[in-house]
Amino acid sequence: MAVQVAPDAATTELRAPEWTNLHRRMGAVLRQASRVGRVPDRPSWLTGHRDEHDGRCPRCSTALRRGRFGGRATVWCPHCQPG
Repeated sequence: MAVQVAPDAATTELRAPEWTNLHRRMGAVLRQASRVGRVPDRPSWLTGHRDEHDGRCPRCSTALRRGRFGGRATVWCPHCQPG
């Protein structure tokens, strides 16, 4: 299950259920990544799609958006991570 936090959301905007879900999902991703030594490819993850010029979300096929938040480049699905 995706966390669905907007990429430009300030941490102060998150409610307790969003923090709990984000923390749980981060732990799951870190456990999977540590087993293989990298972010593993998963069919529903943006990994592998984020570098494509006309990348599409693997979950809903919406065109991915690119931007910079906090000085870092990011890619997100505007449908799955609405702002």
